[in-house]
Amino acid sequence: MKKILSLAVLFFFTVSGVLQAAEPGIGKITYLEGRVDVSAAAADAAALVMEGAVVNVGDSVRTKSDSRAEIKFVDGSIVRLAPSTRVEIADYSLDEKERRKSAVINVTR
Repeated sequence: MKKILSLAVLFFFTVSGVLQAAEPGIGKITYLEGRVDVSAAAADAAALVMEGAVVNVGDSVRTKSDSRAEIKFVDGSIVRLAPSTRVEIADYSLDEKERRKSAVINVTR
C-alpha cells in the first residue's frame, strides 16, 4: 500500500510539473480599448476578446475603428495595434532561455 501511495504521489507531481511548464499561448492581450477580435488558426470565425485573452501562433488579431490593443509576448516583447489594424502571428519561436529566436508578424490591414 505504501508503495502504491508513493507512486501515486510521484505521478501527481510529475504531471503537475509538466502542465505548469506547458502554459498555453505565446502572448496575451494586455490592453484593450473598443472592439477587438481574434481569429484562431483553426477557427472559421473571429471572436471578440477581453484583456487577458491568450494569443497563439497562427492567430489573427483585429482592432475595429476607434479601437486599440496591445499584445505582450512571453519574452516581454510588446506589439501595439492602432485602430482598424489586423496582424497575423505567423511564427514566434523561443530558445531554451525563453528569449525570442524568431518572429513573423504579418500586418494585413
